[in-house]
Amino acid sequence: LGRGLMSANLLVWMNLVRDPSDLFVSMYYYQRDCTCGFIPACRGGIPELRHMPHRVPHFCKRTLDQAWEVWNTTYQVGSLRYYFPGPGLLVNYFCGVRDPACHAEDMAKRYFLARAHVVQEYAFVGVLEHMELSMRLLQRTLPGFFEGVNVRAFSKLRMNPGATHLDPRPSQATLSAINNALQWDHRLYRFIKRLFFMRLGTCNVSLVR
Repeated sequence: LGRGLMSANLLVWMNLVRDPSDLFVSMYYYQRDCTCGFIPACRGGIPELRHMPHRVPHFCKRTLDQAWEVWNTTYQVGSLRYYFPGPGLLVNYFCGVRDPACHAEDMAKRYFLARAHVVQEYAFVGVLEHMELSMRLLQRTLPGFFEGVNVRAFSKLRMNPGATHLDPRPSQATLSAINNALQWDHRLYRFIKRLFFMRLGTCNVSLVR
């Protein structure tokens, strides 16, 4: 994400955010199943992790609770960083890569720069947990592209129709640890939600019953 490209007025930048902890849980199971070949559309999984099913017993059946315990006690570094990348899921994405501050150890600097990008550079940032409202705001923001979309039908579509099971939710202890690890991301998520609802009010957008 380069500021030069974003400020060139050549593109309209849009995004949709999700609760960081829910994103983390989903990411774990997707990467596990992709690596283990459970997802037909996935092209071989993550190269650095392809050896894991053969080296770790029951790797492909591990729940997030089990993997988190193993990671905390055994694999502090190395391949499993792809499963547990640490803080910055949202912050690092919205901060970008070109500004030196986005590579700083100080997460607060990255957070405030990411927040500035959301406000100044993005025409639209929706919230997955409020999909129908997000689609209605998107219609109001960019009517030339989205005015004819059946918002209610689209917001209820299952984006991964090939999924045949629901993965178990992590325990409260694991979820609390994830929340703590992602506290800066949750802070950015809350900021984006406040901005989202403020724009809903400004544009007079509500659910149509």
